[in-house]
Amino acid sequence: MSCIVRYLAACCGVVHSNGGNADYYGKSFFLRFGWHMRLNRKEFEALVKRAVRRIPQEFRRHLRDVAVVVRDRPGKRLLRELEIPEGDDLFGYYEGTPLTERSVSQSQRYPDTIYLFKRPLEGSCETRQELEEEIEITVRHELGHYLGMEEERLAELGYE
Repeated sequence: MSCIVRYLAACCGVVHSNGGNADYYGKSFFLRFGWHMRLNRKEFEALVKRAVRRIPQEFRRHLRDVAVVVRDRPGKRLLRELEIPEGDDLFGYYEGTPLTERSVSQSQRYPDTIYLFKRPLEGSCETRQELEEEIEITVRHELGHYLGMEEERLAELGYE
């Protein structure tokens, strides 16, 4: 891969002294050519499991009551409902009733679910490590919604 990167970088006039390390050129170089990190489903789900294990136990224990589901992309209907502008990415989505809005008399019809969207996550990351970190942030963000946190609070905590 580094020979290809070096060749394409040279063709585009991008010359760096480190000899063309793939991680060095950055997202914009790769995205210009439509290249994105792609993992198979099994590899991606293994990263999800590792990222979830890094979440502190006091928060991770809540995931026992929440399904974590990997989908390739969010549907167009969901993007419209959430008013996500065209061209923007959605990494994850919490579907359910936050704990702070539940009552004992209210029965839960469906299990709470955190959806992780594989393609947007892969497309925003250059390395597996970066992808794993972004997955962890996304799970923490959606878990925060399950716990009743609003976007502003999640941003303060660094889970944007």
